[in-house]
Amino acid sequence: MPQSRLAPILACISALLTSLAWWQPGTHTSALLGWMGIAFLVACLRCPGVSYRALFAHGLICNALGFYWLFHTIRDFGGLHPIVAAGVFLLFIVLSANQQLLFLFLFKRLPNSFHAARVAAALAWVSAEFVSIRIFPWSLAHTQIAFQEFVQFADVLGASGLTFVLLWATDGLYCFFAERRLRPSNMLPLIVFGLIVVYGATSIPQHDISARAPVNVALIQGNVSIEEKHDMKYFTLNLERYRQLSEQSAQPGALIVWPETVVNKFIGDNVRNVLDEPRLPFVGPGVSFLVGALTYETQERYFNSAVPIFDNGTVGKPYHKQILMPFGEFTPFSSSLPWLKALNQTAADFTPGKEVNIFRYESQAQTGAAVSYTLSPLICYEDVVPELARQATAGGAEILVNLTNDAWFGDSVAPYQHNLIASFRAIENRRYLLRATNAGLTSIINPLGQTVAELRPFTEGVLEYQVFPENGQTLYTRFFGAWFNITVAAISLIACLVRMLTSRQ
Repeated sequence: MPQSRLAPILACISALLTSLAWWQPGTHTSALLGWMGIAFLVACLRCPGVSYRALFAHGLICNALGFYWLFHTIRDFGGLHPIVAAGVFLLFIVLSANQQLLFLFLFKRLPNSFHAARVAAALAWVSAEFVSIRIFPWSLAHTQIAFQEFVQFADVLGASGLTFVLLWATDGLYCFFAERRLRPSNMLPLIVFGLIVVYGATSIPQHDISARAPVNVALIQGNVSIEEKHDMKYFTLNLERYRQLSEQSAQPGALIVWPETVVNKFIGDNVRNVLDEPRLPFVGPGVSFLVGALTYETQERYFNSAVPIFDNGTVGKPYHKQILMPFGEFTPFSSSLPWLKALNQTAADFTPGKEVNIFRYESQAQTGAAVSYTLSPLICYEDVVPELARQATAGGAEILVNLTNDAWFGDSVAPYQHNLIASFRAIENRRYLLRATNAGLTSIINPLGQTVAELRPFTEGVLEYQVFPENGQTLYTRFFGAWFNITVAAISLIACLVRMLTSRQ
């Protein structure tokens, strides 16, 4: 078969394998399929004359199949007509596929020395991943969460660093078999990969225990349907459902977490005591809450918030969600194109928050011992954004808490994909991540990125667990953060530019 025809086939196989990996998140099958997808992608790149059409097809397939559920989310969450929602979903697929076009553009223009060192594919992919505008920031490394010894290195370079190593090692391995020679350029990435696995294997025992006293947490999953959640006649009933579930877990020293926007009638963000706002929960001294609620500052400024309620009934200043969801919490470009609001009249116009918040809780446990810890909330989509969790941890958060409502995803794989990506925030910062969701997947993720407890989607219940506050900071938290991505992108762009300029002389 001519090489020009083989490349599109390999690209499509790679995309199919990657999509299948995304359909089985968190499993060893996903890890194997994800790596196979990378192997076929590398083989595609090694075909002479690999075309942009082949890589564009790769992007279309990955985004259409991997995130098929987005159509339903756009339609239901945005309140759009199915035809309009289909158009938005198609636009998402096409625009997202441009990442693969940028990837191939960079790959082809990197200097020959980068190709000889087997780093061209890794540099180009991570750069394209970082520069591209993406609604759902997935990474190839996310498929590897079941490969625990490997993913622990995320506490140094994050998920992007792992993606870089995966592509670099796979390219080196491919060239080793193709050339059947022990070149340093082929063996170095394999050696680095092996060292990372050893690093992970030695890191795991260090995070199995903690010197800190545990905190008893209870995550409430009320399983309120989308229809009930937005029907005013159910607002009081929904609150009562959460109150009743909370009373089951009310014990001194406990932290009870309600998911996103359980309090669905706006309350003032200046409330400082539960006695002043009957919609906020309180079951007596010694029990603390973190509650998802809608709050307002003025009639023009209202927020999607997380409200801390301390064990003595005082209420802290809420955290306001910073990253709002398009079409549901705001309409993109509506200030310049007002007619867009006519297409989406159900969309709100929330005000984004400006900063992370660190809440300090202090209470007495049943044993009489003092319980003191800090936490930082992340609302909805924010736990898939690495920088927000890093900022919170660097600011002193000892526990990370996500409040979300994934019921918009319907009966799909999306809640598990969300949980998978969020798991990397736990590894990067070595913190417990508590994920309280309205209809699932509610979960507890330990600092190794393992989901150690969960409530299945579309069930009602309380997830009780003991978590340990952590106050150490990883290399990722203290130093690297997004700097690895920035450095890789800068190297790629500068190297391509220099090659293009010198080739014209």
